[in-house]
Amino acid sequence: MSFFVSKAARAARVQREKINSPELVLSDFLKINPWVIVEGGSYNGSFDFIPLKYRIGKWHPVAILTIIGAIAALFLSRPDGTDFGNLLQVSDPAIKEIGNNYQHFPPAFSYAWYYNVIAFIFMSAMNAESFYYSFGPFPLVTFTVQSWTLLTIRHGFIAIQPFLSRTHWVHFVSELLRGPVLISSLCVSMVWNFVLLPIIYYKFIKIKEQRRKFLKWNTSFHLVQWHILNVFYAFMNSLSAPRKLIYTDLWCMYAYALYYATFYFTVLDRIGVHLYPIFTPRTIYSIFPYMTLIGLIFSIYSACNSFIFSQS
Repeated sequence: MSFFVSKAARAARVQREKINSPELVLSDFLKINPWVIVEGGSYNGSFDFIPLKYRIGKWHPVAILTIIGAIAALFLSRPDGTDFGNLLQVSDPAIKEIGNNYQHFPPAFSYAWYYNVIAFIFMSAMNAESFYYSFGPFPLVTFTVQSWTLLTIRHGFIAIQPFLSRTHWVHFVSELLRGPVLISSLCVSMVWNFVLLPIIYYKFIKIKEQRRKFLKWNTSFHLVQWHILNVFYAFMNSLSAPRKLIYTDLWCMYAYALYYATFYFTVLDRIGVHLYPIFTPRTIYSIFPYMTLIGLIFSIYSACNSFIFSQS
Protein backbone atom coordinates (compact mmCIF):
# COMPACT_ATOMS: atom_id res chain seq x y z
CA MET A 1 0.00 0.00 0.00
CA SER A 2 1.47 3.32 -0.99
CA PHE A 3 1.80 6.11 1.52
CA PHE A 4 -0.41 8.42 -0.54
CA VAL A 5 -3.72 7.42 -2.05
CA SER A 6 -5.34 9.22 -4.97
CA LYS A 7 -8.44 11.36 -4.49
CA ALA A 8 -10.34 9.00 -6.78
CA ALA A 9 -9.43 6.00 -4.63
CA ARG A 10 -10.43 7.87 -1.49
CA ALA A 11 -13.76 8.89 -3.02
CA ALA A 12 -14.44 5.29 -4.05
CA ARG A 13 -13.69 4.06 -0.54
CA VAL A 14 -16.01 6.62 1.03
CA GLN A 15 -18.77 5.69 -1.42
CA ARG A 16 -18.42 1.98 -0.61
CA GLU A 17 -18.65 2.74 3.09
CA LYS A 18 -21.83 4.76 2.60
CA ILE A 19 -23.47 1.97 0.61
CA ASN A 20 -22.44 -0.98 2.78
CA SER A 21 -22.27 0.38 6.32
CA PRO A 22 -25.28 -0.17 8.58
CA GLU A 23 -27.11 2.94 9.74
CA LEU A 24 -26.60 3.40 13.46
CA VAL A 25 -27.94 6.14 15.72
CA LEU A 26 -27.29 6.94 19.36
CA SER A 27 -30.66 5.55 20.47
CA ASP A 28 -29.56 2.10 19.26
CA PHE A 29 -26.97 2.01 22.05
CA LEU A 30 -29.44 3.06 24.74
CA LYS A 31 -31.33 -0.24 24.42
CA ILE A 32 -29.78 -3.37 25.87
CA ASN A 33 -32.15 -5.77 24.13
CA PRO A 34 -30.99 -6.84 21.68
CA TRP A 35 -27.40 -6.35 22.79
CA VAL A 36 -25.94 -6.90 19.30
CA ILE A 37 -27.50 -4.25 17.07
CA VAL A 38 -26.19 -5.30 13.65
CA GLU A 39 -27.36 -8.32 11.73
CA GLY A 40 -25.30 -11.42 12.43
CA GLY A 41 -22.99 -9.55 14.77
CA SER A 42 -20.68 -8.62 11.90
CA TYR A 43 -20.25 -4.99 10.87
CA ASN A 44 -20.67 -4.68 7.14
CA GLY A 45 -20.04 -8.43 6.91
CA SER A 46 -16.36 -7.76 7.58
CA PHE A 47 -16.18 -10.22 10.47
CA ASP A 48 -18.12 -13.13 9.01
CA PHE A 49 -14.94 -15.22 9.19
CA ILE A 50 -15.36 -15.33 12.98
CA PRO A 51 -17.68 -18.15 14.12
CA LEU A 52 -21.23 -16.97 14.84
CA LYS A 53 -21.11 -18.22 18.45
CA TYR A 54 -18.36 -15.68 19.19
CA ARG A 55 -20.30 -12.80 17.62
CA ILE A 56 -23.77 -13.10 19.12
CA GLY A 57 -25.32 -14.69 22.18
CA LYS A 58 -24.99 -14.37 25.93
CA TRP A 59 -21.74 -13.58 27.64
CA HIS A 60 -20.30 -16.38 29.73
CA PRO A 61 -20.66 -15.83 33.51
CA VAL A 62 -16.91 -16.40 34.01
CA ALA A 63 -16.13 -13.59 31.57
CA ILE A 64 -18.59 -11.28 33.31
CA LEU A 65 -17.15 -12.01 36.75
CA THR A 66 -13.61 -11.50 35.46
CA ILE A 67 -14.47 -8.09 34.01
CA ILE A 68 -16.26 -7.01 37.20
CA GLY A 69 -13.34 -8.26 39.27
CA ALA A 70 -10.88 -6.27 37.14
CA ILE A 71 -12.90 -3.08 37.63
CA ALA A 72 -13.07 -3.62 41.39
CA ALA A 73 -9.36 -4.44 41.63
CA LEU A 74 -8.43 -1.31 39.70
CA PHE A 75 -10.54 0.87 41.98
CA LEU A 76 -9.26 -0.68 45.20
CA SER A 77 -5.62 -0.48 44.08
CA ARG A 78 -5.76 3.13 42.89
CA PRO A 79 -2.71 5.22 43.81
CA ASP A 80 -3.00 7.58 46.75
CA GLY A 81 -1.95 11.19 46.82
CA THR A 82 1.65 10.29 47.51
CA ASP A 83 1.87 8.05 44.44
CA PHE A 84 0.46 10.71 42.14
CA GLY A 85 2.64 13.23 43.91
CA ASN A 86 5.68 11.40 42.57
CA LEU A 87 4.55 12.41 39.09
CA LEU A 88 3.38 15.86 40.12
CA GLN A 89 6.90 16.60 41.30
CA VAL A 90 8.03 17.11 37.73
CA SER A 91 5.95 20.30 37.60
CA ASP A 92 7.02 21.55 41.03
CA PRO A 93 9.96 23.96 40.71
CA ALA A 94 10.89 23.36 44.36
CA ILE A 95 11.55 19.66 43.71
CA LYS A 96 14.13 18.93 41.04
CA GLU A 97 14.52 15.18 41.34
CA ILE A 98 12.56 11.96 41.09
CA GLY A 99 14.79 9.01 41.75
CA ASN A 100 18.09 9.89 40.06
CA ASN A 101 16.66 12.19 37.38
CA TYR A 102 16.75 15.94 37.38
CA GLN A 103 14.31 16.57 34.57
CA HIS A 104 12.10 14.41 32.44
CA PHE A 105 12.47 15.94 29.02
CA PRO A 106 15.59 16.54 26.92
CA PRO A 107 17.07 20.03 26.58
CA ALA A 108 15.87 22.06 23.61
CA PHE A 109 17.90 21.54 20.43
CA SER A 110 19.61 18.42 21.77
CA TYR A 111 19.68 15.28 19.61
CA ALA A 112 16.93 13.70 21.71
CA TRP A 113 14.81 16.82 21.35
CA TYR A 114 15.24 16.86 17.57
CA TYR A 115 14.23 13.19 17.44
CA ASN A 116 10.95 13.92 19.24
CA VAL A 117 10.20 16.91 17.01
CA ILE A 118 10.84 14.98 13.79
CA ALA A 119 8.98 11.90 15.02
CA PHE A 120 5.99 14.01 16.08
CA ILE A 121 5.79 15.65 12.66
CA PHE A 122 6.11 12.31 10.87
CA MET A 123 3.55 10.53 13.08
CA SER A 124 1.09 13.43 12.85
CA ALA A 125 1.41 13.46 9.06
CA MET A 126 0.84 9.72 8.96
CA ASN A 127 -2.24 10.06 11.19
CA ALA A 128 -3.68 12.71 8.87
CA GLU A 129 -2.89 10.69 5.74
CA SER A 130 -4.44 7.58 7.26
CA PHE A 131 -7.60 9.42 8.32
CA TYR A 132 -8.19 11.49 5.19
CA TYR A 133 -6.93 9.16 2.48
CA SER A 134 -6.02 5.54 3.20
CA PHE A 135 -8.45 4.25 5.82
CA GLY A 136 -10.83 6.90 7.03
CA PRO A 137 -11.86 7.04 10.70
CA PHE A 138 -12.19 3.27 11.22
CA PRO A 139 -8.65 2.61 12.61
CA LEU A 140 -9.33 5.12 15.39
CA VAL A 141 -11.46 2.52 17.19
CA THR A 142 -8.57 0.05 17.41
CA PHE A 143 -6.35 -0.25 20.45
CA THR A 144 -3.40 -0.14 18.08
CA VAL A 145 -4.15 3.30 16.67
CA GLN A 146 -5.32 4.71 19.99
CA SER A 147 -1.98 3.62 21.47
CA TRP A 148 -0.21 5.15 18.46
CA THR A 149 -2.13 8.40 18.99
CA LEU A 150 -0.99 8.60 22.62
CA LEU A 151 2.55 7.93 21.41
CA THR A 152 2.23 10.79 18.93
CA ILE A 153 0.93 13.13 21.62
CA ARG A 154 3.79 12.33 24.00
CA HIS A 155 6.36 13.04 21.28
CA GLY A 156 4.69 16.41 20.85
CA PHE A 157 4.74 17.06 24.59
CA ILE A 158 8.46 16.28 24.79
CA ALA A 159 9.06 18.71 21.92
CA ILE A 160 7.39 21.65 23.68
CA GLN A 161 8.27 20.93 27.32
CA PRO A 162 11.64 22.76 27.31
CA PHE A 163 9.80 25.99 26.48
CA LEU A 164 7.12 25.71 29.19
CA SER A 165 7.23 26.85 32.80
CA ARG A 166 7.97 24.12 35.33
CA THR A 167 4.45 24.43 36.70
CA HIS A 168 2.73 23.83 33.35
CA TRP A 169 0.22 20.97 33.27
CA VAL A 170 1.89 19.42 30.20
CA HIS A 171 4.79 18.18 32.35
CA PHE A 172 2.47 16.18 34.59
CA VAL A 173 0.36 14.78 31.74
CA SER A 174 3.50 13.82 29.84
CA GLU A 175 4.72 11.79 32.81
CA LEU A 176 1.25 10.35 33.28
CA LEU A 177 1.41 9.06 29.70
CA ARG A 178 4.91 7.61 30.01
CA GLY A 179 3.85 4.20 31.34
CA PRO A 180 0.77 3.67 29.14
CA VAL A 181 2.61 4.79 25.99
CA LEU A 182 5.60 2.49 26.52
CA ILE A 183 3.76 -0.56 27.85
CA SER A 184 0.83 -0.37 25.42
CA SER A 185 3.20 -0.10 22.44
CA LEU A 186 4.94 -3.31 23.51
CA CYS A 187 1.60 -5.00 24.19
CA VAL A 188 0.32 -4.04 20.73
CA SER A 189 3.38 -5.44 18.97
CA MET A 190 3.58 -8.64 21.01
CA VAL A 191 -0.14 -9.47 21.08
CA TRP A 192 -0.72 -8.73 17.41
CA ASN A 193 2.41 -10.28 15.88
CA PHE A 194 2.71 -13.34 18.12
CA VAL A 195 -0.89 -14.07 19.12
CA LEU A 196 -3.64 -12.47 17.04
CA LEU A 197 -1.98 -12.60 13.64
CA PRO A 198 -1.19 -16.35 13.77
CA ILE A 199 -4.61 -17.19 15.22
CA ILE A 200 -6.50 -15.19 12.58
CA TYR A 201 -4.30 -16.56 9.79
CA TYR A 202 -4.45 -20.24 10.73
CA LYS A 203 -7.79 -20.57 12.54
CA PHE A 204 -10.16 -18.05 11.01
CA ILE A 205 -8.95 -17.63 7.42
CA LYS A 206 -9.23 -20.84 5.42
CA ILE A 207 -9.04 -19.62 1.80
CA LYS A 208 -5.53 -19.38 0.37
CA GLU A 209 -6.15 -16.15 -1.55
CA GLN A 210 -7.57 -14.47 1.55
CA ARG A 211 -4.49 -15.52 3.52
CA ARG A 212 -2.26 -14.00 0.88
CA LYS A 213 -4.15 -10.70 1.03
CA PHE A 214 -4.08 -10.76 4.82
CA LEU A 215 -0.29 -11.15 4.88
CA LYS A 216 0.13 -8.44 2.25
CA TRP A 217 -2.03 -6.12 4.35
CA ASN A 218 0.07 -6.89 7.44
CA THR A 219 3.29 -5.94 5.66
CA SER A 220 1.91 -2.66 4.34
CA PHE A 221 3.51 0.63 5.34
CA HIS A 222 0.90 1.57 7.94
CA LEU A 223 0.73 -1.83 9.61
CA VAL A 224 4.51 -2.06 9.93
CA GLN A 225 4.54 1.36 11.58
CA TRP A 226 1.67 0.53 13.95
CA HIS A 227 2.68 -3.01 14.90
CA ILE A 228 6.48 -3.12 14.69
CA LEU A 229 8.17 0.27 14.57
CA ASN A 230 5.85 1.62 17.28
CA VAL A 231 8.08 -0.18 19.80
CA PHE A 232 11.16 1.64 18.50
CA TYR A 233 9.41 5.00 18.70
CA ALA A 234 8.12 4.29 22.21
CA PHE A 235 11.56 3.39 23.53
CA MET A 236 13.23 6.34 21.83
CA ASN A 237 10.62 8.63 23.35
CA SER A 238 11.01 7.22 26.85
CA LEU A 239 14.79 7.08 26.65
CA SER A 240 14.90 10.75 25.68
CA ALA A 241 14.84 11.40 29.41
CA PRO A 242 14.70 7.98 31.12
CA ARG A 243 13.49 7.13 34.60
CA LYS A 244 12.35 3.94 36.28
CA LEU A 245 8.66 3.27 36.02
CA ILE A 246 6.77 3.56 39.31
CA TYR A 247 3.56 2.00 40.60
CA THR A 248 1.48 4.90 39.27
CA ASP A 249 2.76 4.20 35.75
CA LEU A 250 1.63 0.59 36.04
CA TRP A 251 -1.77 1.57 37.44
CA CYS A 252 -2.29 4.11 34.65
CA MET A 253 -1.60 1.38 32.08
CA TYR A 254 -4.17 -0.92 33.69
CA ALA A 255 -6.64 1.97 33.75
CA TYR A 256 -6.01 2.61 30.07
CA ALA A 257 -6.47 -1.08 29.25
CA LEU A 258 -9.73 -1.16 31.21
CA TYR A 259 -10.97 1.97 29.45
CA TYR A 260 -10.42 0.29 26.08
CA ALA A 261 -12.00 -2.97 27.28
CA THR A 262 -15.10 -1.00 28.32
CA PHE A 263 -15.23 0.68 24.92
CA TYR A 264 -14.67 -2.63 23.14
CA PHE A 265 -17.35 -4.56 25.02
CA THR A 266 -20.02 -1.84 25.18
CA VAL A 267 -19.61 -0.30 21.73
CA LEU A 268 -17.60 -2.39 19.28
CA ASP A 269 -19.02 -5.75 20.39
CA ARG A 270 -22.54 -4.41 19.93
CA ILE A 271 -21.94 -3.27 16.36
CA GLY A 272 -20.09 -6.42 15.32
CA VAL A 273 -16.57 -5.02 15.16
CA HIS A 274 -14.58 -8.00 16.49
CA LEU A 275 -11.04 -6.73 16.15
CA TYR A 276 -9.66 -9.05 18.82
CA PRO A 277 -11.76 -12.25 18.68
CA ILE A 278 -9.74 -14.10 21.34
CA PHE A 279 -11.14 -11.64 23.89
CA THR A 280 -14.78 -12.50 23.15
CA PRO A 281 -16.79 -12.67 26.39
CA ARG A 282 -18.95 -15.48 25.00
CA THR A 283 -16.78 -18.37 26.09
CA ILE A 284 -15.39 -19.63 29.38
CA TYR A 285 -11.95 -19.71 27.81
CA SER A 286 -11.89 -15.91 27.64
CA ILE A 287 -10.50 -15.88 31.17
CA PHE A 288 -7.16 -17.12 29.79
CA PRO A 289 -6.48 -14.21 27.40
CA TYR A 290 -7.75 -11.77 30.06
CA MET A 291 -5.36 -13.10 32.69
CA THR A 292 -2.56 -13.38 30.14
CA LEU A 293 -2.93 -9.71 29.19
CA ILE A 294 -2.91 -8.64 32.84
CA GLY A 295 0.24 -10.68 33.39
CA LEU A 296 1.84 -9.39 30.19
CA ILE A 297 1.40 -5.78 31.27
CA PHE A 298 3.04 -6.46 34.62
CA SER A 299 5.84 -8.45 32.98
CA ILE A 300 6.64 -5.62 30.57
CA TYR A 301 6.61 -3.14 33.46
CA SER A 302 9.02 -5.30 35.46
CA ALA A 303 11.28 -6.07 32.50
CA CYS A 304 11.62 -2.40 31.57
CA ASN A 305 12.72 -1.54 35.09
CA SER A 306 15.05 -4.52 35.41
CA PHE A 307 16.83 -4.39 32.06
CA ILE A 308 16.31 -0.97 30.49
CA PHE A 309 15.82 1.62 33.22
CA SER A 310 17.79 -0.16 35.94
CA GLN A 311 20.38 2.64 36.07
CA SER A 312 17.87 5.49 35.86
